[in-house]
Formats: sequence, structure tokens, C-alpha cells
Amino acid sequence: MRAAVFYGPSGSWPEKPLRIEEVAKPVPGPDEVLVRVAACGMCRTDLEYLKESPPPKVPPLILGHDPSGTIAEVGAKVKNVKLGQRVLVAFSIPCGACRYCRSGQENLCPDTVVIGAGRDG
Repeated sequence: MRAAVFYGPSGSWPEKPLRIEEVAKPVPGPDEVLVRVAACGMCRTDLEYLKESPPPKVPPLILGHDPSGTIAEVGAKVKNVKLGQRVLVAFSIPCGACRYCRSGQENLCPDTVVIGAGRDG
């Protein structure tokens, strides 16, 4: 699959800091889905990474935390989506275990991971 791979802020890498490359297709875990991305926006956060502010994950990193597409694969424990379903992907992955997550306030999770920043987008 093709992805926008970030290698570090401008000036910190001898070649282009962002390149479109072929990368291995991810395999979803039992409680995950794989989304065939149709479109993914580049936002101010991505531009900050390109200029100077490093993301939480050490590059190389697949950017993009505003994707949409269709469900391509479904993990064994996933029950609420089906293959081919159109989806918008939330940019953060809460832990699911803290008091905020357990009370339905995942947006307050202190251990949330942002896709395209803390893990590949």
C-alpha cells in the first residue's frame, strides 16, 4: 500500500522529509479493523511536524489522522461494523480502561494515542 512517510523535520534528513512510499499492509488485531483509506487530510499538525515540532513517535512515521474510507478487514472480536462499510476514523485511540473511558468520557483519557502522531496513521 502507499503511504505518506515522514522522516523528520525539514533540514534534519538529507532527502525529502515526507515521501510517498510503498509500505507493508497492516494486519488488524482481534479488536481492530483495517480501513482502505479513500482520503486523508493534511492539517496544521502535520505541517508543524514538517517544519520543526517532532511528533510523539520517533520517525519514520506514517502521517495522517483525518482519514475516511471503507472497512477492508475485520478482527475476530469486532461486532459493530462490516466489510465495505464507509467510515470516518477518529483521530485518537483511548485506552479503554481508565475512569474516563469507563464513564464514556474517552475524550479525557490521559493515555490516548493519536494516529499519525503516536502511531502510524
